[in-house]
Amino acid sequence: MARQKRVTKRRVREILTTRLRLRDPEIILEEARDGRIFGDVISPSFRRKDDYERQVMLRNAFAAELGPDYFRHLGMFLAYTPEEWHIDDLILGLPIPKKAKKKAG
Repeated sequence: MARQKRVTKRRVREILTTRLRLRDPEIILEEARDGRIFGDVISPSFRRKDDYERQVMLRNAFAAELGPDYFRHLGMFLAYTPEEWHIDDLILGLPIPKKAKKKAG
């Protein structure tokens, strides 16, 4: 039986941004001790979708790209709108931080 190629954070980020076509995504990824990648995905694209719909979107994207046993490489992913992610700022009356733009070079 051939050993499967390890899934990287870069690959997960690529799947989330291209497969889901999220608007202005902010993706926070971590790697567990067992090598699985997990994280949070923040995007206005999740507005008007309940938790179940968001999870189906994520699972379908991962399954389409990594195959039905994608869960061997990935841990839990949670999906938020920017308002949900920055709820403390909203409660305090602070503006939601703008996504930092990367400098070229």
